[in-house]
Amino acid sequence: MNLDRAIEIAVSAHNSGPVLGGKDTGIFRGAVDARAPAITSGMKIAAALALADTVENPSADMILPHPLDRTVAPEIAKHVRTAAKSEQF
Repeated sequence: MNLDRAIEIAVSAHNSGPVLGGKDTGIFRGAVDARAPAITSGMKIAAALALADTVENPSADMILPHPLDRTVAPEIAKHVRTAAKSEQF
């Protein structure tokens, strides 16, 4: 499995719940806010790193935040927006 696919799976697994507004909410919000015409690998990596940063004490049993944690999507959006702007979108 390549890195892009692994990142997509990790972010989709977390953001697929209806409470967060649907699949990949944070990635799309960040891309829209930055007016990016496409979602790049850099933006996906930023989303994955933001997702990982939301877990306070990572362990073998807890590598992703709780799916109902409403703070995750805005955090992902912030990092994706920053990545998009650094890519000059």
